[in-house]
Amino acid sequence: MTGEREFFRAAEIAALTGMSRRTIRRWIEDEVLPSVKVGGARLVAKPDLEAVLSATCDALQETSDEQEKNYDKSA
Repeated sequence: MTGEREFFRAAEIAALTGMSRRTIRRWIEDEVLPSVKVGGARLVAKPDLEAVLSATCDALQETSDEQEKNYDKSA
């Protein structure tokens, strides 16, 4: 056992990513970020968190690349 966390609460994800708790909770409510309810807490599995963050980073990079292309055409 590595001692690595397998599940995270919204507040922990917000602290790790620098995003607001509200954004993380909205992603959970909208099922963008899969979660399970344990007791009264919503928990997000580490692999699900990594997948969503990776997809978000990829989308941001594509947007940035497209903006750069548009800027180059206008210059």
